[in-house]
Amino acid sequence: MTMKKASENARTAVNALQAIGSICADLAPLDMPMTDEQIRQRADLIRSVIKTRQQMLQFRDRAKALGEALERFRTRQEEIRSKVA
Repeated sequence: MTMKKASENARTAVNALQAIGSICADLAPLDMPMTDEQIRQRADLIRSVIKTRQQMLQFRDRAKALGEALERFRTRQEEIRSKVA
């Protein structure tokens, strides 16, 4: 995955989480009866939140792995420079 694509995916996930906040404010309270359509909408919202959270966790894990790989690369590069000098 390119850095640009990863950045776009992260931005999309953050935007989705922000949109969810305003959507949640408009939901009917849980103690009120809901129509089938409201139940479906609530289920869709919950599914979206779970999916977005999973994506954010994946982005975090990828960023951590990339940071560790970069650190190993820099360490190895420094070792090579030391041997050449």
